[in-house]
Amino acid sequence: MFAHADDPGAADLAGRFEIELTRALIGRGLDVADFDTLFPPPAPASTAEGDTLMQEGMEAFNNLDPDTAIQKFTDAATFYASHPLYAPPEKMAAAYVALGATAQLNGRPERAQEAFRRALVLAPNIEPDPLFGGDAKEALEQVRMKMEAAPRGTISVQSQPQGARVLLDGKELGLTPVPPKSDVPIGRHHVVLRRPGYQSFAAYPDLTEEKPAELRPVLEPTEGMARALEAADGLLTPEAFAAPTVSPDANALAASLRARFLVMSRVSQKPHGTVTAAVQAWDTLTGNKLDGLSVDLAQDDWRSTDQLAEQLRRWITHPPPVASVEEKGGEPVFKKWWFWTAVGVVAAGAATTVAVSQSGRHRPNFVVGLP
Repeated sequence: MFAHADDPGAADLAGRFEIELTRALIGRGLDVADFDTLFPPPAPASTAEGDTLMQEGMEAFNNLDPDTAIQKFTDAATFYASHPLYAPPEKMAAAYVALGATAQLNGRPERAQEAFRRALVLAPNIEPDPLFGGDAKEALEQVRMKMEAAPRGTISVQSQPQGARVLLDGKELGLTPVPPKSDVPIGRHHVVLRRPGYQSFAAYPDLTEEKPAELRPVLEPTEGMARALEAADGLLTPEAFAAPTVSPDANALAASLRARFLVMSRVSQKPHGTVTAAVQAWDTLTGNKLDGLSVDLAQDDWRSTDQLAEQLRRWITHPPPVASVEEKGGEPVFKKWWFWTAVGVVAAGAATTVAVSQSGRHRPNFVVGLP
């Protein structure tokens, strides 16, 4: 699905509409094409450098050299904080536990408690390495018991485009835009945003009582996704949207996405704040279009979007037969050799694939495909 906002004021609702309709279609049994497979993001880098620093710190701790251990553990934590996309919160938490255990060895219990608290913020179930001994384990447990009364702060996450999946310390927080979450323990947290076909974003924001954490990343499409966006750019013009049949460009785009169906929408803001999405479904195999669907987006419960998804599901799972669409010269479009070249992959594979995506303002942004 491509949801194009006719004006900037409708862009946010267009993005939200695309996500809600996609989820509703998935809920009706339509499988989702994996665009991280079609347009894979770069392979994650290694945490070997930080892991080596942690190991060197453990050796220094074991050799009763706390100064060296503190430096190594601090360097490891700095490395993990600088590489949040592939350094999971458990690794950062382990560095904090190690710093806490070393501070305790140095006779600095207050610093040890703070390090343990920061570790538990990131990974509530973490346990100290046996090397640190029973004292560190006991001190960590005492801090764990006090975590319920720990100070809280607020974090909010948005993204452009919207609809990115948000993980906070490895736990699902929802899809962007995420409303402010005000019961988050203060300290450093691990935040990851993922959206199929886009480069993932990650950060280790340090949340305080005085200053909430606000993340507003712009997600960049992968190289393959960018090509799909460029190809889709002309398909949501008023002319293409009003055409009685599916254009060859739509056929080629669907084939590149291993899809048969495209769900297309133009989102317009009307007077008095009304925002309406006109929706079509395009069958690139037959040239047919499902037209005349619309939904009012100026609502909170999205029930009309759910009803729209059912109408689309019925048409997609029971499409009408091939339309007799004539070109200039009289030959049906679906008999042209270039048409079958464009859709050959689809015709030979799953016959009920629909691609779903969205646009912010003037540029469509692809999200997911639905067979």
